[in-house]
Amino acid sequence: MPIVLAGVGLAATTGFNITFSLQGPFASESWRTTLLWGLKAVGPSLVFMLLTAVVILAIRFVIRVAMLLPPVSRLADRLAAQASKLNTQINLEDPAVLAQALAALGLLAVATMAGTHSALIAAWANYVNTASLEKLVPLAPANVAERSAYRIELDVLVLAFSVGLFRVLHLRRRDRTRGGQHTVALVAAIVVLLVLMNEWPYRIFFHNEFERVDYSGARCYIIADSALEYLLFCPDNPAPRNRTIRHDDPQLRRLGIVESVFTTLK
Repeated sequence: MPIVLAGVGLAATTGFNITFSLQGPFASESWRTTLLWGLKAVGPSLVFMLLTAVVILAIRFVIRVAMLLPPVSRLADRLAAQASKLNTQINLEDPAVLAQALAALGLLAVATMAGTHSALIAAWANYVNTASLEKLVPLAPANVAERSAYRIELDVLVLAFSVGLFRVLHLRRRDRTRGGQHTVALVAAIVVLLVLMNEWPYRIFFHNEFERVDYSGARCYIIADSALEYLLFCPDNPAPRNRTIRHDDPQLRRLGIVESVFTTLK
């Protein structure tokens, strides 16, 4: 678990640092902080996945109870026979076939996410220091619904394909199969890609609030701090919007306001 948290925390931190162009002392964080970010990022996803599993188990229990009724039992038997016939034709009990099916569905899922949320992905994959403000609009506070939906959709996909990958590995051990490693590796890579798509922009989406300041008449935010300097992000300025100033710079005026750096984007 610590390795998973560290990996997720490192992905979320790296994504944030790249998007906000944090380098050198402004990008340094302790491993304890990285683990904390991993816990913050993984926590909501694990809770949602657990609730999803509970709902699925509850539905299965309701179906079993309903099958005590003769009409429902007869319908279930017919559906089970059709499902068994289809499974025999497709042969999903063969780990190689199941891996191929998962790989195809995984690539389709990634392409669908990329198409459905293309503007949002382009926003978090850009550099806020230099990108046009129009490309950053999906990161505005008003678009929180899409960002939340994006996370939930990826949580479902990660859960589904992780279960599928576990099933493939179980069948391979049962049948002592050694072939098809490339397809299994592709499925594993798809799971990793889905996790990265989910966790890389986590801090960009949900932890983009910083202290707002006035610097030489411009609206800016202190997005990072080192021993002697602040890194300011000034969204209203022409690109590049980041600038480094000393702590005692006389042009800096603290306002005591904390808000999203994307507040004015519409």
